[in-house]
Amino acid sequence: PMFKGWDIFIAQTPLLSPDHPLFFTSPWTASCNIIMLDHNRVVVEAHETTTIKAFKDWGFTVVPVPFRNFLPFGGSFHCATCDIRRHGELQSYF
Repeated sequence: PMFKGWDIFIAQTPLLSPDHPLFFTSPWTASCNIIMLDHNRVVVEAHETTTIKAFKDWGFTVVPVPFRNFLPFGGSFHCATCDIRRHGELQSYF
């Protein structure tokens, strides 16, 4: 089966207030839309403390960044960035 042997990281329920304006995105963007800087460091929205704790519990180094004001525009870190250089070989994870 696909992803055999993978550990599954369950996304934490977002702590985003229900009245936070979201026009082009889901509230899950607050806790799911992260970006990996390398195999150890992960950028997470600073207010998502349960997500930060979950990543720390898994052994990641968390870089909390306040980014809530970007969410109404349709995304978060992954959507707001673009790779300009990658190291290593192209890999398939499937």
